[in-house]
Amino acid sequence: MIKQCIENQLKHQTYSPEDAILMVDEIKDFHFTDVKTKERLIQSGQAHYSTMLSKESLPTEMQMEVFEQSLERYKDKIAYGVMYLASNIQMKMNSQKKNEIVLISLIRAGLPLGVSIQRYFRSEGVKSTHYGVSIIRDKGIDSVAMKAIIKAHPNAFIAFIDGWIGKGAISRQLSGSCIDLGIRRYFYALSDPTRDLTNDAPYKEDWLIPFGILGSVVSGLLSRTIYQEEPKLHGAIFFDDEEFKRKDVTQHYLKVIDKAILSRKEAFKTWNEQSNQYILEVLDGNDEPLGIAPKFSEHGILTLCKRIMAQFNVSKLNNVKPSIAEATRAVLRRVPEKVLVKDKNDPDVALLLNLCAKNGVEVGECDIAPYRAVTIIKNS
Repeated sequence: MIKQCIENQLKHQTYSPEDAILMVDEIKDFHFTDVKTKERLIQSGQAHYSTMLSKESLPTEMQMEVFEQSLERYKDKIAYGVMYLASNIQMKMNSQKKNEIVLISLIRAGLPLGVSIQRYFRSEGVKSTHYGVSIIRDKGIDSVAMKAIIKAHPNAFIAFIDGWIGKGAISRQLSGSCIDLGIRRYFYALSDPTRDLTNDAPYKEDWLIPFGILGSVVSGLLSRTIYQEEPKLHGAIFFDDEEFKRKDVTQHYLKVIDKAILSRKEAFKTWNEQSNQYILEVLDGNDEPLGIAPKFSEHGILTLCKRIMAQFNVSKLNNVKPSIAEATRAVLRRVPEKVLVKDKNDPDVALLLNLCAKNGVEVGECDIAPYRAVTIIKNS
């Protein structure tokens, strides 16, 4: 199965198998559902979101501009985050006396981070293999893919990778799936405001993660995954027509981060010998070292979401999408009722505000700490 996925992946302009093996069943003939119909079917309970897909729009000029600006602004922050996570994953592998690392990035948001960690391991001579595996809320992680990976790597330390933590739905889903598979859950992300929902994350704050505001064009031209029952893998579509290829920044993003890691590697290693709080100490900005900034527990995040639900008459928890990345994606892919931001003058939410203006979505300022943006999905 793994070999078959590699052979299929090589037909497309996407990640090389050395960077990531995409454990998906390619779907070629798929009927796309328009956004409004999809929303109605999801909220009426007539269909699960994972069985439908709206045709992905190409990013706007402003999206690409904000992506480039945020990548330039935060490339060092991401580089330190990659090295921090790689170091901690390797230490955990050594402590468990495993002979290799298997990185499993959750498709799609985990892929850009997972590939950078995999490339860093390769540069350091660490034995590792990186897979992209689908996980779907209410359905779980792709058990067919996971069983094949576990069989192929019987003595590996398995580390699950995601880009960021919103309100924790995928984290909780992953915990349940790992119990079903009989493995321990080790889960890592670039940003986790709770500190409860991952085993480790270098940053606690909500920030404009560059790959969080784009879809397939920064994730190997891969679509969001589509649920398929065993014995099939979860499905996906490769958007590899010429229009998407021209907009594809997957390799550009990775090269920028590779270069930032190379230029910061020695500084990282020097600081790492002194303290476990090296990352935020060497960066410019307002970030506070871990342990000093206020901690928001998983319970606190859910309490915030319930307060928003009560205040704005939201009937379902899943209709609250906290974090800049989730809020932006919801405006692009769903039917939003309202967007809340902590500060309308915050440059990190400029793209989100622009999207709201274009789509006629109301924006309000509100205390939504630790998040800087939340999108509320319209009740249908």
